[in-house]
Amino acid sequence: MKPTDAGPRGKTSEEGAPAWFDQSFDPMLGLDLEGELKAVNPACERLLGGSLAELGSCRFVELLAEDRREELARHWARWTQGKAGDWETELKTRAGDTRSVRIRAWVQDVDGSPRLLMVIRDLTEDLRAAARWRRSEERLDSLFHFAGDAILIHDLAGLILDANPRASELLGSSIDELRRRQLLDFAPASARRVMRGAMEQLETLGSYRFEADMVRSNGEALAVAVASSLLSLDGRQVVQSHLRDISRHRDAEHQLRRAFFNDPLTGLPNRTWLEDRLSMAIGRAQRRSDEGFVLMLLGLDRFQTINDGLGRRVGDQVLVEVARRLGQAVGDEDALARVGSDELAVLMPRVTGLIRAREAADALQAAVAKPLQLENRNLVVTTSVGIVQCKDSYLQAEDCLRDAGSALMEAKSGGVQGQKVFTKAMWNRALRRLDLEQALRRAVEEGQLRLYFQPIVDLRTGSIRDLECLVRWLHPERGIVPPMEFLPLAEETGLILELDEWVLREAARAERRFRDELGALAPRALAVNVSSGGFCRLELVALVDEVLHENRLSGRHLKVEVTESAMIGEIALAAEVLGRLQERGVQVCLDDFGTGYASLGYLHRFPVSTLKIDRSFVSGPSRGSKIIEAVVLMGHNLGMKITAEGIETADDLARVRALGCEKGQGYLFSRPLDEASILELLARDPTW
Repeated sequence: MKPTDAGPRGKTSEEGAPAWFDQSFDPMLGLDLEGELKAVNPACERLLGGSLAELGSCRFVELLAEDRREELARHWARWTQGKAGDWETELKTRAGDTRSVRIRAWVQDVDGSPRLLMVIRDLTEDLRAAARWRRSEERLDSLFHFAGDAILIHDLAGLILDANPRASELLGSSIDELRRRQLLDFAPASARRVMRGAMEQLETLGSYRFEADMVRSNGEALAVAVASSLLSLDGRQVVQSHLRDISRHRDAEHQLRRAFFNDPLTGLPNRTWLEDRLSMAIGRAQRRSDEGFVLMLLGLDRFQTINDGLGRRVGDQVLVEVARRLGQAVGDEDALARVGSDELAVLMPRVTGLIRAREAADALQAAVAKPLQLENRNLVVTTSVGIVQCKDSYLQAEDCLRDAGSALMEAKSGGVQGQKVFTKAMWNRALRRLDLEQALRRAVEEGQLRLYFQPIVDLRTGSIRDLECLVRWLHPERGIVPPMEFLPLAEETGLILELDEWVLREAARAERRFRDELGALAPRALAVNVSSGGFCRLELVALVDEVLHENRLSGRHLKVEVTESAMIGEIALAAEVLGRLQERGVQVCLDDFGTGYASLGYLHRFPVSTLKIDRSFVSGPSRGSKIIEAVVLMGHNLGMKITAEGIETADDLARVRALGCEKGQGYLFSRPLDEASILELLARDPTW
């Protein structure tokens, strides 16, 4: 057979193959027309795993995978007829592996004998790579269609080319509809600038992440986090954007921010928010000498009385209404915040003049003071205002609030609806108060307190009947600190409850010692002052029981003195405490009678044994005699005894005796004395 035009021509090798046979980079076989192997080049040896000698005198069909052998006859006939063509099939190697190959064969005359030459292309790795690619494409297609994120394919101009089902669900349009829309169609006007800026960044960086507001087809707003990246698709640059709905996260973030910066009761910004605004105002004032601001701190007057008398629910309603009124009264640029239980602050940026600040304070106080109706009651709530004027004197927001608090405290000390502008002197007084408070706490802990005693005289016999116990503070450096200096401070700081307990325990111990040492000359009872905060508590009754038991005393050896205001604050509880004390034989004296704001109509409801007429009606001119006479008449009609305080002269003593007072107390008899001195006085058994 003559060579065909299908294959290359050239010299033949001695092994029955062309000369170029061994130099071919492709695997090649030489076969006779019966299909028996006659030559194998080195590349084919590597493919099949053996030389011609190692493969043995085998036929080509034996190299084929068994399920491909039936196909050989059809291709063999074509090849031997001089028709070249490719056949993709599978060969077995000596090691037993299967290789996918493409075979091109033709007949050529080699040394006078026809040979079928085969060029073999190993397709195994290519097919495996293709299979991997197909699987990868399938996975990508699956990820695209079933991804949890919405995915849009669009160009840099925003034209949507494709979308997955999650994007259809998120934006409320079918995939076909999305393919005809622009990305900006789903962005509100406020978000389009963000979208365009993102596309510009994407074109420069290749990938970009951002958050944006979008709108569904039905008009519903949502917030999305977008991760976009550039891709090449069929030679075209496109964008793949992953959209994740973060609306709930954004809402939660807003709620958290609101909880962090807003007061839950009034809805106003809170102290944290105000401190942030104050810091910005301070920064402006530091940078520019012509910048400044005014901070006003408003405190409700006697707000605790509303809470105690009407309950905290009504108190909360008052705060909400006050916040509403202030919100309507402040200027457009002013910032209003709630910074304490009954304190609100107004920041007036870029305001430096005190005249304008006082005018604003007047307007705010007037807005609050309008009558309001709650729980079928007409209430008038007033406010006091502390004002801080700032230019460049502050560095910290906390310092500004501190000084406003000092000004407010002084404004309240002058009565209701007060106004005070902060001064350096206030700061110095505040520091002294702080030092005094810390020293008072140490005084309670370190035993610096002393109990003094002032006689209460029976005006009918002239002898000492009872003693009033008075607390004194023996400061290690200052000596005796006046009670009027530290008792109001103790009331404000809550230390008064500790002082009340200390005085009650020390008084009971002193009464026990007096009885043991003086016998019949011992006072019949010791009177102890109880603060307003300490009286209306059932714990007081338990404490009285404890100290009486510890010191082997009966209730008649103890008297409790309390002011009118302490009982009027919580009438029902006060009546219950008084009743329980009376059951134990403890007498209750109404102290400083005539100076409080209680209605006389309440007196019949309280089991009070004694009224103590305030010294302002006793000492001095006789014009107080009519008042004393009226109090004595009223008290006696209610079954009460009368004690006159502040007796300093013989004339005072004669007048109160003549008016029917049973007991008297004052410097005429004795100043308050320490325990040793009062023991000496009692032992002398003086009379007046």
